Amino acid sequence: QSIGCKSISAFRAAFPDTPWIFLYRDPVEVMMSHLKMPGTKQAVCLRSKNSPPPDFVDLVKRRAGISQKNVRGNLSAEEFC
Repeated sequence: QSIGCKSISAFRAAFPDTPWIFLYRDPVEVMMSHLKMPGTKQAVCLRSKNSPPPDFVDLVKRRAGISQKNVRGNLSAEEFC
């Protein structure tokens, strides 16, 4: 998983002679595959929809003119992600 990317230096230090390859997947493809899964409310990008971070709310206000109260109800899962 992408969370492991933060630990690459630790893995390389622990296993310096082990060959490795970094696989990258387009983030939009990942998001769309998560949204297609049953129980889309569990998609990583939707976890903060009920209580979006302030910087996200500010961005939405500037770009779409939607208030914090309306971010939860007016944005589709795709738009929120």
